[in-house]
Amino acid sequence: MCYENLDILKYISSILIILFHINIYMKVVYKIDFIITDVITRLAVPFFFTIAGFLIAQNENKGPNYIKNYLIELFKTYLFWSILYLPFGLRYIINLHIAWYLYPIAILLGILYIGIYYHLWYFPALFFSICILSFWKKRWSISLLTFISFLLLIIGSSESYFGYFNDFWQNIFQTYYFSIFYTTRNFLFFGLFYVTLGYMMQKKQLVWKNQYNYLLIITLLFFTLDCMIAQTTPGIDRNILISAPFFVFFLFLRVLYSPQLLPFIDKRKLRRLSKYYFFVHPFVLELLFYFKASYSIPLIFFLSLTMTHILTLVCLYIKKHYPSLPM
Repeated sequence: MCYENLDILKYISSILIILFHINIYMKVVYKIDFIITDVITRLAVPFFFTIAGFLIAQNENKGPNYIKNYLIELFKTYLFWSILYLPFGLRYIINLHIAWYLYPIAILLGILYIGIYYHLWYFPALFFSICILSFWKKRWSISLLTFISFLLLIIGSSESYFGYFNDFWQNIFQTYYFSIFYTTRNFLFFGLFYVTLGYMMQKKQLVWKNQYNYLLIITLLFFTLDCMIAQTTPGIDRNILISAPFFVFFLFLRVLYSPQLLPFIDKRKLRRLSKYYFFVHPFVLELLFYFKASYSIPLIFFLSLTMTHILTLVCLYIKKHYPSLPM
């Protein structure tokens, strides 16, 4: 078992998220290949959730207040970046054309649920997923929570397969789900399962077996086919795919039990880079957005990654000299 491989997985996932947001957020006229945008990048966020759950299970024995302290630090960091992105969030709220006195409610809803800016939804989803997991594990079986959260994930996947439902079920989902929850990209229908999955995998000490190689290939094919089906079917969004948990499970184990990958690279540095890549890349995309018509996709990706890396180094420098800053 090599825990350092997870840092490589996080770093790759952070780059995939940047690539995904270039194609979706910037709405460029060029098409990035399907295998990248609609297959590989769909695994990035599930891996982040799963790694978080796995590491919580690994480290919670360090002290009785580990999870509580983890949540406090997580919220402080999230609040710091929410304040930085607040101008962009306000721009979105203003474009909704709601009454000005509803702005504070909209901001509070953003902080507690969907994020002040589009990428920050991950943190309230992670925060509340850990809260539910922490409450549940003291009382009931983790296996039961894994099963229940998987059922919730299936409900959440309705947004991806919305076009397959008839008018009756579409009205049901619109009336009783999307009008209440707004999106399935949240803790209950997305984050909870993957956080619980990672936690369960560590606690049960699941190990890689050679016969899993066949299952890894089968689940990869199943996931790819699922992505193709979802892409060709009208849907509200394609954040959640039913096939993803199976492939994530086997690929996560394969990476964890592989020999140390890239032994010549400092994995702690990759861990820090992946964190700030995620936080700062929307700033870069906002800047490049105004020049999107002039550049090709490869050049936009190169500029995005280069500028994100430079801005990340600035953040690391600030954090080094002001360690108490919750960034």
